[in-house]
Amino acid sequence: MSTQVPNTLVFRWRSLFGVAVALFLLYGAVKVLSAVVVPVSLHEGGAGAAPGGTLVLSHTADAELLGRPLADVDEADPRLAAFLVSFMDTMCAYMMAFGLPASSRLAQPENRHRALVEASCGFDV
Repeated sequence: MSTQVPNTLVFRWRSLFGVAVALFLLYGAVKVLSAVVVPVSLHEGGAGAAPGGTLVLSHTADAELLGRPLADVDEADPRLAAFLVSFMDTMCAYMMAFGLPASSRLAQPENRHRALVEASCGFDV
């Protein structure tokens, strides 16, 4: 009597499950890329150097939140600018954490199929 269950699930990229896995990996890649680009641009150019030029939703929303336009924060209040940069660092750390959930499992060839199933279904196989 064997205690191992035969693996009857065959993974195919050209199925709905394969599309879901591809979208999941694309989502992770976008999160990882954003988590690297945003802090680098903020540390090089200050609080006003965020990609897109805003931290919240728009220039007017940034001005309402901070009391002045984001471009003026570096000169007017350097401590607030440093706080915004460090706050965005923590936000990007969370983005990196959400972007790398299955990458360590996918790197191991013997776990590649199992990690793909767990990552996209949310349960152990």
